[in-house]
Amino acid sequence: MESWWNSVPSELASMTMVEKAKYKLDLGEERLWRGDQPIPLGNKAFELLRLFVSNPKRLLTKDEILDSVWGEISVSEGLVKEYVHDLRLALGDDPKHPQFIETVRGRGYRFLGGVEPIRRPVDADGRTPLDKPSIAVLPFTNMSGDPEQEYFSDGITEDIITELSRFRSLFVIARNSSFTYKGRAANVQDIGRDLGVRYVMEGSVQRGGNQLRITAQLLDTGTGGHVWGEKFDRQLEDIFALQDEITRHVVGSIAPQVELAELERSRKLSDTNLSAYELALKAQALTYDAVRVADPNMLIQAMSLASAALELDNRSTRALWTFGMGCVFQHLYGWTDDPAVALTSAIETADHLISIDPSNARSYIVRAWAHQYRREYDLALANYRRALKLNPNLALNLFTMAWSEAVAGLATEAREHAQMALKLSPRDTDIWLGWAYAAMELASFTESDFAEGVKWGRLAIQMHAKMPNRQVVMVAGYGHLGDIAAAKFHVNALNSFAPEFLATVLSGKIKVFKLPSHNALLVQGLHKADL
Repeated sequence: MESWWNSVPSELASMTMVEKAKYKLDLGEERLWRGDQPIPLGNKAFELLRLFVSNPKRLLTKDEILDSVWGEISVSEGLVKEYVHDLRLALGDDPKHPQFIETVRGRGYRFLGGVEPIRRPVDADGRTPLDKPSIAVLPFTNMSGDPEQEYFSDGITEDIITELSRFRSLFVIARNSSFTYKGRAANVQDIGRDLGVRYVMEGSVQRGGNQLRITAQLLDTGTGGHVWGEKFDRQLEDIFALQDEITRHVVGSIAPQVELAELERSRKLSDTNLSAYELALKAQALTYDAVRVADPNMLIQAMSLASAALELDNRSTRALWTFGMGCVFQHLYGWTDDPAVALTSAIETADHLISIDPSNARSYIVRAWAHQYRREYDLALANYRRALKLNPNLALNLFTMAWSEAVAGLATEAREHAQMALKLSPRDTDIWLGWAYAAMELASFTESDFAEGVKWGRLAIQMHAKMPNRQVVMVAGYGHLGDIAAAKFHVNALNSFAPEFLATVLSGKIKVFKLPSHNALLVQGLHKADL
C-alpha cells in the first residue's frame, strides 16, 4: 500500500504529531514520546500507530490495517479494536470527541492528528548526526544450510541488540528496524543513510556437527571501512549458555571499539562550530591524552572543553562524565591546590549525572573513584557493584573495579573481575587495560607473590607508565626480590613525573592499600630497595 511515509526522505528519523498536546514518534528507535517522557507501546501497537501517521486524514479500512500490520497472520477484527483502544489510552484520546483517531462506523479508522516531520541536519556522509554514536545490528546470517538454525542466529542478534542497549552512550536501532534487512543484500553505506546510523554490525553463524563458528564485524557506514572484527569457535553443548557467552563477548568488545572510533574521529574535528556532543568527545579524548603524558595543562584544557559542552547542553552526560573524571585525575596527580576539593567536585558531578540518568552505569564509576581516593572503600565498592548490576558488560567498570578490590585486599575478586574485563574487551584503550594489569599486580603483591606481581606490573606500566601506584609497587616488589637495580629503575621513572610520591608513601601520608598489613609490606619492600 502506498502511503505518505513512503515519500518522506530517509534522513527524517522521527515525526511529531501536533494537536493541542505534542507527541513525537521516533521511527528509528521505535518509541513514542510526550515531551521528554516515553510512552510504552507494544510492537503491534507501534506498527499500527506508524500506519496511522503515515496516512493522515485518510480512511484506513479494517482490511488494509490487518494486511499492513499482521500480513498473512490470521487475526480477528476485534483485535484491531483492542489495539486502537490501547493507542487512544496512550494518546489521551476520547473516542466520543476524538483528536487523533476517529472511528468510521462499519468501515475503519481515520487519523486526525496533524503530522509534522522533523527534519534533522544531515552530515557530509548523508547521515543524521545524533548526540551519541549510533549503531544498527543486522540479523546474523545463518550459514549452516539448516533452516532449523535460524532461531539461533536470530537469537544471537536480538540478544546483542538488547545488551548493547544497556550502554547509555550508544544509540541502538531497535530490533524491528534492523530485521527489515534480513535476507536482503544491501550496501553498508546505504544502510547508514536509511537508518541514520554511523556504525553497522553484521555477522554469521555456521554449524558443522558439534562445532559452531560465529563471526562478527563492525563497519563505519560513512567510509564502508572495517572498524573491528572477531571470530568465535565453540563446542556446541549447552546452546543457551553458548548464546549468552557469545553475546557477552561481542557486546563487551564492540562498545569500547565504537568509543575508540568516536574519540579518534573527534581528534580530527576543527575547534569551531562544534555541537555539545562533539565538544564532549574532544574533551574526553584530550583527558586520556593528558593522563597518558602526565600534562596538567592539557587536562585543564580538556576540562574547559567539557565545561563549554555543558554551556551548550547542561545535561550532556559525556561532558559531565569527562569533567568528573578530570577532577579525580587532578587529585591523583596532585595537579590542584586542594585535592580534597577536587574529589568533592567529582562526587557532586557524579551525583548530578545520576540525577539526570540513574541507569547510566558510568555515573557510578566516577563516584566510586572519588570514594576510593577518599579511602571510603566500602562506598567505592558499593558504587562499582551498582554499575555492574546496571550493565554487566561494561568492561570499563570491571577494569577499575578489579583495581579497587585489589587495593581493598580482595585479591580473589580482583583477579576474577580483571580477567573478566580482559576477556570482554582485550583490545580496549591502553588507559583501561592498564587498570586490569595493575589489579593483578597489586593482588599478587598483597599475597607476597612478588615475582608474579612484577610480571603484571610490567604489563601495567607498558599500558601507562605515569601512574604512581603501579611504579611504587614495582619498586617494593623488586626490593623484596633483592633486585636493587630494577628497583632503582622504577624509582627514577617515578621521580620523573611524581617526585614527592615516594616520600609521602614512606612517611605514611599516602597509603596505597586499605589494610595496614599490606601498607607495611609495601614500606618494607621500599626499605629493602635502599629507600
